[in-house]
Amino acid sequence: LKQFPWLLDPRIMNFEDEITFSKLLKDNFKELNENEKDKRIDFLCVGFSESFFIIELKRPNKVIGEKDLLQANKYVSFIRERLGNEYGRNICCYIIGEKLSPLDNVKSLAESFKKNNVVYVKPYDELLAVAKKYHQEFIDKYESLGKN
Repeated sequence: LKQFPWLLDPRIMNFEDEITFSKLLKDNFKELNENEKDKRIDFLCVGFSESFFIIELKRPNKVIGEKDLLQANKYVSFIRERLGNEYGRNICCYIIGEKLSPLDNVKSLAESFKKNNVVYVKPYDELLAVAKKYHQEFIDKYESLGKN
């Protein structure tokens, strides 16, 4: 994702790793990391249009639930308090896992966070589909060369 941030959003062309804020989150949410094997914050980035992205990679088979969404919202609030809004930055969190839980309350919460530009859930399959779509012309050409 650092190398190809457009997988999250086609408008994002580059990220700058924000190691200071990543460390702040890891230090301040340490109890979560110790209690849950899935908990890990991989990196924080500043990206497109003065936006600050928190990206939490879950295990590929992790179903994103209410607890994950609420925790992501806490990450956003925590960073917002430290950054302030002096630069007009939009701060949001992407949670990447297998899929969103099918429970109505989870879907409703996810939709609410998405509508308010706070938390987004991205399945790994969707990221792969975006990558394939983006490079389909090259894939087709490669496959046609192999047939000759």
